[in-house]
Amino acid sequence: MKRFRSTISIILSLLILLSAGVTASAADTSSSTTGSGDLVYFDASGWKNVTMIYCHIWKRGGDAFIGWQLKKEACKKVSGNKWSYDLANLDASTTMSGGLKSGEDYCIIFSAQTGKQTYDATFSKACVGDTLKLTGKLIENTVDYEKKADEAVWTKNSSKFGPHLAFTSIGNIVGKFLCPHEKGTEVIGDWLPTYYKSSFIKDKVAVLAKAFPKFGITSANQIQDIYDYIVSKKTGEDEKAMKEILEDAFAKAYPSKKIVSKIETRIRDYYVWDIPEKPIKMNIGQNFFIKAGALEGKKKFWSTNKKVTAVNSKGKVTAKKAGTVKIRAKISVLTFVCKIRVRTPKISNKKLNLTVGNYKKLTVKNYNKRVEWKSSNSKIAKVYSSGYIKGVKKGTATITAKVKGKKLKCKVTVKKA
Repeated sequence: MKRFRSTISIILSLLILLSAGVTASAADTSSSTTGSGDLVYFDASGWKNVTMIYCHIWKRGGDAFIGWQLKKEACKKVSGNKWSYDLANLDASTTMSGGLKSGEDYCIIFSAQTGKQTYDATFSKACVGDTLKLTGKLIENTVDYEKKADEAVWTKNSSKFGPHLAFTSIGNIVGKFLCPHEKGTEVIGDWLPTYYKSSFIKDKVAVLAKAFPKFGITSANQIQDIYDYIVSKKTGEDEKAMKEILEDAFAKAYPSKKIVSKIETRIRDYYVWDIPEKPIKMNIGQNFFIKAGALEGKKKFWSTNKKVTAVNSKGKVTAKKAGTVKIRAKISVLTFVCKIRVRTPKISNKKLNLTVGNYKKLTVKNYNKRVEWKSSNSKIAKVYSSGYIKGVKKGTATITAKVKGKKLKCKVTVKKA
């Protein structure tokens, strides 16, 4: 009996040891893959003296899930210098992928206790299980140009997600990817009111011209969308000045394309009986189409003064010089009248004061064609094709804008700085 009890004791001891071994093994596994099982990984190879990595995630345009480098942002070491973060640590009030929602845009940053951090990377549910890896390159901070962050890219989703495409405070364009639901028109519409007066960015037109293709701005209608978005924000800033910058930038980025004004876009959608009784205001060089597609029959169009506005057989009206006319449209036995006033071109300033080395811009209002600019003395005031004037040295000079055979002049006085 004693021998039997002794044997039972030995068996029980072995079972306890085996059970402890299984428990220890399970604990080791959970230390690298914990919680919900929805993990993201970070390869910190290249960062030295790393003892702790944190994961910071926020919704685009919103707040972060957790405060910077708090305990719930701590990652777990997997092996070498690779770390994992369990998305179950995010807002517990949402259940989809530990806080991430489908159809939402997020950004992510990994940081170390040493002060090192990655540049913002676009992120969504599609990146769960993926690894963000350092490239060895640095990216300018979007708010403070004197600071840099480490570039990191996704290993599996590198064609759709990665370094966030954005403007910096000095007009550089960094990153590569907009968020899936982010509009380039709104990014530019948010950036321009803040920085269009910035003394750190000398040529806003050049910055935007370079940015348009990267942000998917390829049509004149999108320029109108940006302007409308800025107006809707009610920033209190000079919307007219920003519109001129946008239009100049579009002309620089796409010389062969034409800006379509808000009036022109609206008029194209009118049928002849919808044209308002008040004269439609146009600029020289501007076009619109009178549509009469809702009526059947032979169509004929003519202008009461072809020197002011011409109209072709398809209803395309072209403003040629200042004046007031009527465009008549005849469809079958019906005749409709459209009143048009073509505005007189005016130079934005007849006098300007400049200091040496500074720039100011002249524009010609009510004119949609190319303006020829000329300085009477480029050694005092130099004028560029965009209408910008640079003060070169002390003195006076006359800047001339040639439009439709007329010369509009501005007297420029340059003083020492």
